[in-house]
Amino acid sequence: MTEQEKDNIYFVCCMIEVIGRKTKNRRHDVAMYLRDGLAHELEYADITHCLPMEQAAEEWIESYNIPDGSYDTLTGSEYDIPSSLSIGRVYQNLVLNTVASQMEPVKAIEAVFSSPIIDNITDFDSGVYYRSPSYLQYCYEKGELEDYYM
Repeated sequence: MTEQEKDNIYFVCCMIEVIGRKTKNRRHDVAMYLRDGLAHELEYADITHCLPMEQAAEEWIESYNIPDGSYDTLTGSEYDIPSSLSIGRVYQNLVLNTVASQMEPVKAIEAVFSSPIIDNITDFDSGVYYRSPSYLQYCYEKGELEDYYM
């Protein structure tokens, strides 16, 4: 996989996080709304990333008819909220590890965002998002958080 392809995956993962925060949707739901256009957005991410993220997010929300939800991970958090870019990197690591196991990038993005641990990562009071990539990969493969490491 080229560096450009890795960067495109990172951008799409960041956009899913930005849109999830903006529309108050679970990241899984955002990925589902993007499903039909995910391959297109991944292919043209190197162009789209030239836009301000907020503008790109608004365009994707409109293009894919993403409604507002009620999954608010920002309001009332006890701790500082990590940036969308930081969380995008967490998702990218999971996707790249999944792609490394011979899955196409679009399928890997869909698989990662379908994982139950994504909601744990977006629970910013839990601190799961800052765990090591190997721990998160292990939990992803297992399909749940491993209490031993918590």
